[in-house]
Amino acid sequence: MPPLLQVLLQVLVLGILGWKAPNTLRTKPWQALSRPAAIQILFFLWIMLSLLWSSNSNEGWVEVQSKLPLLTWPLVFAWATPLAQNLRQALLRWTWISSASIAILCVMDVIVRSTSPAFWFGDMVYENLARFSGLHPIYLSVWVLLGMLAYVQDRVGSADTTQNRLFHALYLGGSLVFVTQLSSRMALLTAILLIGASLLFLYSNRRLRLIYLPAFLGAVLLPLLLIQANSVNQSRFGEMVNPKGTYQSDRWGGRALRIQKWKHTLDTYQRSPLLGTGAGDFQEELLQTYHQKQFQPGLDHRFNSHNQYLQTLATLGPLGLALLLLWFLEPLRWHWQDRYWLGTMAVLLVAASMMTESMLERQKGIYIVGLLANGYFCFRNRTTTSPHESVAPQTL
Repeated sequence: MPPLLQVLLQVLVLGILGWKAPNTLRTKPWQALSRPAAIQILFFLWIMLSLLWSSNSNEGWVEVQSKLPLLTWPLVFAWATPLAQNLRQALLRWTWISSASIAILCVMDVIVRSTSPAFWFGDMVYENLARFSGLHPIYLSVWVLLGMLAYVQDRVGSADTTQNRLFHALYLGGSLVFVTQLSSRMALLTAILLIGASLLFLYSNRRLRLIYLPAFLGAVLLPLLLIQANSVNQSRFGEMVNPKGTYQSDRWGGRALRIQKWKHTLDTYQRSPLLGTGAGDFQEELLQTYHQKQFQPGLDHRFNSHNQYLQTLATLGPLGLALLLLWFLEPLRWHWQDRYWLGTMAVLLVAASMMTESMLERQKGIYIVGLLANGYFCFRNRTTTSPHESVAPQTL
């Protein structure tokens, strides 16, 4: 779907929701903006302003149009402020139900296309598994991980955990298996990060119980077993940990290849250290660097940085990078103070995913980040209690 059409649909849907609010509650969007939402808008405006020092204005406008959701989502969420809590609750359920549904459809698609049951497990991996969704495995992995977070918040954290334990185990365990089989190395590392952060979160709030530890341990061991049992997983994850691997020998674009992309991105940044290349010129400047450094894979595949932070630094300079970091750090501070588990984990998930993927440089990534960021962490959860009080039912 074209970016402008997506923006129009976003404005239409949430604009209508905003009009449903009583006149006495309706507010002007800029009056209801949180600081992270305002930082997000400033980040977009800095992208647009960078056209002033971009020589390729046509490509620059394509970049600006593709990132319009970073402007429209915070505005329309603010416009619908009186109904925002209901919107976020609906977003919680949409996220975990939709991620589970697409995972089931992807599995069924592999089963239908496989020649026999003997090949099901071997075929159910990476792009072959993600094929039906139309998403690259990294984006589908982020979606499923967000679905797991949303499920815990919506179904586990807000209900009697003694009930529906079997369904909880099936949903969360099945989602973890699916993420592992998608074979996104960064997604799996991010999942381990979220497990560790959850343990720290529970410990800091004096809610960590020994009974939780077997489940967390199983969540770490299960992916390791699945990786060993599948040849594609073995090859992809083996590249990540092989210290002798080079980008010439990497079959799956592993650690060595990404390091080369990062080095060349920093070389590109050094040519424009104050303001960056501007939104319109980055990719061509990076390709010139690939040519000068004789990095042929980069030229052949027109690689971007595969790191949103470095690409933002090279494109928008230090100020652009500072805005991107503040967009994450401010809500992270909020949610940690308010003991809002979902917000804390969502920020960590999106921020970690940008370490090895330029998430904002593909329209599907912008949609995931633009919508879910505003739904999960561009607001302060005022319903949570102080660290010395009992935890509210809606938090983990």
